[in-house]
Parts: sequence; structure tokens; C-alpha cells
Amino acid sequence: MQELFPFLSSRAAAKIVDNTLLEKYEALAANLYDRETNPEGIINLGVAENALMYEELIEFINKNLSVDDFDCTYGTGPTGSVSLRSGLAKLMNTYFSPATPVLPQHISMSSGVSAVLELVAWALANPGDGILIGRPFYMAFPHDFEARAEVNVVPVAFELSDPFAVDCVQWYEKALEEFESRPGASGRVRALVLCNPHNPLGECYTREALVALMKMCQKRGIHFISDEIYALSKFDNEEAPDAPTFTSALSIPLDGVIEPALVHVLYGMSKDWSANGFRVGAFISQHNKQVLQGFGAVSVFGWPSSISDRTWSAILNDEGFIKMWIDTNSKRLGENYKRATALLRKHGIKYRAKANAALFLWIDLSPYLSAATWEAERDLAKRLMQGGVNFGAGEDFKSESPGWFRIVFSMPWDLVEKGLNR
Repeated sequence: MQELFPFLSSRAAAKIVDNTLLEKYEALAANLYDRETNPEGIINLGVAENALMYEELIEFINKNLSVDDFDCTYGTGPTGSVSLRSGLAKLMNTYFSPATPVLPQHISMSSGVSAVLELVAWALANPGDGILIGRPFYMAFPHDFEARAEVNVVPVAFELSDPFAVDCVQWYEKALEEFESRPGASGRVRALVLCNPHNPLGECYTREALVALMKMCQKRGIHFISDEIYALSKFDNEEAPDAPTFTSALSIPLDGVIEPALVHVLYGMSKDWSANGFRVGAFISQHNKQVLQGFGAVSVFGWPSSISDRTWSAILNDEGFIKMWIDTNSKRLGENYKRATALLRKHGIKYRAKANAALFLWIDLSPYLSAATWEAERDLAKRLMQGGVNFGAGEDFKSESPGWFRIVFSMPWDLVEKGLNR
């Protein structure tokens, strides 16, 4: 490896060779669809961005954001302004139903949830340790945990079991034991990470499942981390009216369940607030001052921009705008979900039908594979790109079987419709 990149460290060289996701993203960016300038370009339904609320966001910023001298300084420090942390605490106390009120001092900000995830790995685990994550999972988890912190993702397979059921605990324990007993193993599992609402499945965990997983973490002495970045992107699904709705880990009384210092929540501006490019993420830990101090020790490397801080702070301190935003976003997501699933059914394409949160559908294109292999899935993904549309391939999400793809429906409907028809 080193001989290929003589000017780099071995760790940097390894990341260049392994950076296929970035290469794919750059190729997409060079040929994106545009109705006027590039109508034959690729319609990208593979990246989790919510374009349904851009107009409202831009209007709010242009009307309410003003910059002063203080924004040109280092401000109040790298962990987020008091105004931002107070606004986020108020949002969580209103919409996440916490068992114990969230306070500004429970929150540390960074430049996006990806930066927070890396800090989580750095603060809670040593190189070679592991973090349990159920399959399929957000494709960037391995990069966020492994690239610099050198902490392993330990994928949890459920075979044919329901990953949201209470008895999913047994599969997490099985993966933990296999990781820690592998030949030559030195690291141990330090945490379990959930994405709730789930990426890529768009479903939510029941309170009972969350409690069961917390109890397992208590039994094993590991941290329970809930990534709730899609918490407020909820919508009605007429196909599954009884599907579990979002329950925050913050809402669960922890006495008799788990040591409170082991429970942490992640949140950010990107998804619920249509602001991927603003790069603001939050780590919330109500009962572990040590972890917050650990974050603070290196927070200068993920210092959020003062403009992003001020923008989200303005939003979070405007209760009327928040209510309008959540209601409108939910309505638009529900409308697009209904249209997208109707189009899938029209073409005989199966999908997981219990989604009621987040921005995507998990669809089954296995009938279109030449064989039940990952190579055949990669070939289908290439054919889709050649046909002018990009979906998230299941292999990138560590799907347990080939042929599943994630499609993002939170784009203007004409774009989603054109992409699906392609």
C-alpha cells in the first residue's frame, strides 16, 4: 500500500483505496439531472436529503438571519452557543417527551452528526473495539467509526427475524459474543447504536424493544446510543396504521433498566430541517459529565460555523415556525410516500410497507437480478445508473440478502416520479 502512495501515511493510503463511496458521489455530482441544462443526467434518489422544505427554509433564513461582529469571532466556544443549546433543549422537552428535562448543559454540538459519531467512537471505545449495529444500517456508519477512531462496526444479522421486535436482543448478544471470542481478539464491544427512526427501513422501535435493548446493554456493561436524526420526520401510512411511531430514548425512565450514564442520544439539523449542508450535530448525555468533558477536549476539530449555529438557533427559538414546519413536512412526506408506493405497486415492485418516518423506502428488486449474488446487485445498480437513476444499493447498507435498494422520496414529486419511471 505504502509504495502506491509514497507521500502519505499508511493509514491515509488505506483510506484512499477504500473510499469508493466518495468516488461514487463525485461521479454523480458531475452528471446530475437538471430539467433545463442536463435532462439526460442522473436523477439521484440515493442520498438522504429532504428537498420538500427548501423554500420555507430559505425564506426563513432570508427574513430572519442577521450577522453581526460577534459572528466573526470564536463566539462562546466550540460546543455550541448557549442560544442554540437552549433552543435544542426546548425542542426536545416539547417533542421528545423526555423522562427528565433536557438542559443546555446536557448538550454538546459539533459539525454534523457524522462528526458526532466519530467523537462517540473516539470517546467511548479504543482502537480495535466494536460497536453493535443491526443490519441493514446507514452506509456511512463504518466510515464514521473506523476511518480515524479505528473502532469496528459489528454488524448484527437477524436472519428472518424482525429487527424491531423485543426478541431481537438475542441477535445482538450473539454478535457481541462472536466478536469478543474470535481468534486473536483483543478488543471488546463498547456500545450499541440504533438509528431510530431507522435508516434505511423508515420504521420505528417500540418502547418495549428499546427497554429490552437497554437492559441488554446494562447486563453487558456497554453504552446505548440512539441516533434520532429523523425524529420529527414522521408521516401517516394508511397501509400500516398500527405501525409503531417514534419513541425517543430520552422518554424512557431509566431506573431499574440501565445505568443512566450509559444512555446517549444524537440529533442534528440535516434531515428534519432540510439542511444537510449546514453541518450541525448534537450529542445529548443527561447523566454522564465525563463523556461531555471528553467531547469538549477535542471539540475544536468539529467547531460548527457561527452562521450555522445562528441559523438553527433562530429556528429553534421560533415556536410558531417549528409547529408550521413539522406539520407541513409531515404532510408532504406522507403525500410523496403514498404516491411512490402506488407507483411501485403499479409496476409490481415489493417494498417494506411499515415505514412511517424518515425519507426513504426499502424496495425489493431481487427479481431483476441475474443471480442471487452481490455481484448481480452491483450489475443492476450500474444498469440503473446507465438508465439515468441512482438508488442506494443494499450491499452498501449491509443488507442480509442481495436485491434490496433504498430510494429517497423526499424530493419534488415530478423528480421522484421521473426517477422511478426510468
